[in-house]
Amino acid sequence: MTSRWIECVPNISEGRDQSIIDKIISYVSTTPNVAILGCEPDPDYNRTVITIAGEYKDVAQAAIKLIEKSAELIDMRKHKGNHPRIGAVDVCPFVPISPDTDDDCIKASIMVIEHFSNSIPIFLYGSIASHSSRASLSALRKGQYEALESRFINGEWE
Repeated sequence: MTSRWIECVPNISEGRDQSIIDKIISYVSTTPNVAILGCEPDPDYNRTVITIAGEYKDVAQAAIKLIEKSAELIDMRKHKGNHPRIGAVDVCPFVPISPDTDDDCIKASIMVIEHFSNSIPIFLYGSIASHSSRASLSALRKGQYEALESRFINGEWE
């Protein structure tokens, strides 16, 4: 049987403290059957782009581990950087890389969403946005992390 690989390319809101980045990567690397293809910290933006690949169930598990560890280690109340961001894991897109794996990316997304449904807010954007006001990533990031609470209180988000 041919492998059906997808990528996950999360951006974490840490690009300066290598010890935090290393802890996150180390934790994710314990996920069986995934490859970490890249880890690119950017101290100016204070974010790191990580690339993970494998079959969708394994990649979803790696993404769950990454989100859990990032939420544990990254304090957004202290975060400063030159790039708009909305959380410890700013984006976590799933990207098809093997033929006919678009549905696998959706399945991976659903696994992650269901895992965190009662613990960490997840905002969907682009073609899987849960509301038209959040389809654009720049609109979703409007006001960044600091404005999240007021956006909910003011009824901007349903």
